[in-house]
Amino acid sequence: MTVEKAMAGILALMVEERERRVDGDKGAVKIEALLARAGLSHEDMAAVTGKNPNAIRVALHRAKAKAA
Repeated sequence: MTVEKAMAGILALMVEERERRVDGDKGAVKIEALLARAGLSHEDMAAVTGKNPNAIRVALHRAKAKAA
């Protein structure tokens, strides 16, 4: 196993835990926005969240519009 795969697995677990904790909190920052700030690509975000890359793009677009 490569370090990258191990880190992606750990990140996926952390994302899942965080999503459970903020479920229903309308004021919580979207996980996509947090991962984008960390420098992950749409494809990397999709891999760790289990979401479609296009869904990631839409979520980021909505988060930017909401912040404006």
